[in-house]
Amino acid sequence: MNNSIIDKAKQTWNEIDINQVRDVAWCSISFFGRKLAKSFSGEESSVSLIHHLLVQRLPAERLNNLKGTAIVCGDMQAERGFFEDNSIVKFQQVDGFDLSDISLARYTPDENISFTPHVIDCNNLVLERDCYDLIVGCHGIHHIYNLGNTFYQAHKALTDGGLIYLYEWIGLEYLQIPRINHIFAAILLFLLFPSKSIRTTHMGKVKGFWIQHSPNEFDPSEACNSQELLKQFEKYFQPIKIVFHGGLTYPIFEGIAQNIDQTKLINKLRIQIVYYLEVILTKLKIIKPCFMAVIAEKKIINH
Repeated sequence: MNNSIIDKAKQTWNEIDINQVRDVAWCSISFFGRKLAKSFSGEESSVSLIHHLLVQRLPAERLNNLKGTAIVCGDMQAERGFFEDNSIVKFQQVDGFDLSDISLARYTPDENISFTPHVIDCNNLVLERDCYDLIVGCHGIHHIYNLGNTFYQAHKALTDGGLIYLYEWIGLEYLQIPRINHIFAAILLFLLFPSKSIRTTHMGKVKGFWIQHSPNEFDPSEACNSQELLKQFEKYFQPIKIVFHGGLTYPIFEGIAQNIDQTKLINKLRIQIVYYLEVILTKLKIIKPCFMAVIAEKKIINH
């Protein structure tokens, strides 16, 4: 990535209203988060599963003095629970890497954690060997172009028995929607949400025939090399649990989630129709998943 792209990306994340982004996002619909967590562990949180796995994999004397890191972590809101929940294991030190110093400064860590922010271009990430028991990437690593280096560094830095958790976009570059996904999403939007007011995004665009912004309307780092993400990840890590999803829920609900009253029975039914249809069509390989959630261990690599 050249400097102008990096500078533009940094400006975007320095100035963005991150709370608004979260309010309108498809994943603000709580049903989806619960179903994702249950697909991992049968519970409503992935954190406890990961912590229990660490208990099984790491020496007992280390479990109250763990070290973790989050890569392209922003304000740490998606990552903090993995490190601040100390009911099973305890993290003492956490590093956070991000391009935006302003985003990092928004995070107020738990008093029991020593948090060190690192303001860097994560395309040039360099990590120490065998220093982290848990590495987390949530919705940020797809902003990195140099993914081969990212996962090489993560592999080098992960301790024996340590884990890496990612929740990332693996769809088309610049968040574009595959044609078949687009067709199904448009049909469901018109059938389930005939009201234009519900289908109108926070930016005034009406979803239906139109689903997604064009590539040049995004921050230039947005999903800039996303088709390589899973391929590069699997060079260095072996999944323990992996879930692919988001092929319909993302294109349908992204940007309009704030318009949907999740307490109403009719909306609960609409949400579930989309979710279960997505599950079926993904299993049949009719639509393509947009997101991956994965817990993995590092592979043994012979150089």
